[in-house]
Amino acid sequence: MLAALIVITAFSCRQREETRTFMPEVTQIDLDINDLEEIRAIFYDLASPMESQRLFQQINILFDENILNQPENIYRYNSSNKIAVNLGIYGTAMSFAHMFGQTQEAINYMSVIYRMADRLGIGGNIINQAEAVRDGVIYQPDSLFRIASSLYIEADRQLRQNERHGAAALIIAGGWVEGLYIACHFHDPEDPDLNLEQQILAQKYSLDRLTALLANYQDDPFIARYLLMFRQLKNVFDSVEILFEEDDLIIDTASRTIVSKERQYVYNPRNIEEIIRLVGIIREDMIQ
Repeated sequence: MLAALIVITAFSCRQREETRTFMPEVTQIDLDINDLEEIRAIFYDLASPMESQRLFQQINILFDENILNQPENIYRYNSSNKIAVNLGIYGTAMSFAHMFGQTQEAINYMSVIYRMADRLGIGGNIINQAEAVRDGVIYQPDSLFRIASSLYIEADRQLRQNERHGAAALIIAGGWVEGLYIACHFHDPEDPDLNLEQQILAQKYSLDRLTALLANYQDDPFIARYLLMFRQLKNVFDSVEILFEEDDLIIDTASRTIVSKERQYVYNPRNIEEIIRLVGIIREDMIQ
């Protein structure tokens, strides 16, 4: 489940669609996700909840515990699907707290993660280590983060080994939504941060992979419902053009990443507003 988001240090160009100019030296790159082998390997194309720090580190945000799904909400979740999707959400919340040095908050989320993983039937030594954190034995932030990261790797392994691929996909989906939700929360339409906007729009490709992943398990009504929501979100992202300099593009097939020093975004500000609106709807539904 360890994966790489599309990592690019870039400059952004914000312009309205009606004033878009032709750029002959720039080529648009469309990633084909229809190949069966790529879909089978799709877990390795998406970040685990604990890797959401990659997104947070690229944008100018502050810690705000009030935007996170609070630990006490764990009692809302009884079905395995709800537990799985919120296991992903809580993982991203812990990653967010850890990044800002909020050790006690991170420990609180670690406790929730342990309890939810246990309810999901994920066992093993990783859970025992997580229990030590819950009981206050381990308070070193780096140890806490390593254990949590290992837990998500072990969760993915056990779920897939036991043919519970849908639950594994929901963990990824929950973590992805929470990371994007946190980023969207800091967008100010009156004083937009162009770097923040481009990092939001850069999730276009991971959303492509996420919808392809969930489509494999749409026989489950719970997953099918979220797949519909993600496809609505994807429609908005599809209206955004991400352009790369042709001579400045490296596609790493081993790690499935695109690396480029420069990319250009062509979009309407309304695209950002609609993305934020839809992400908020999806996330609110997930935590209820």
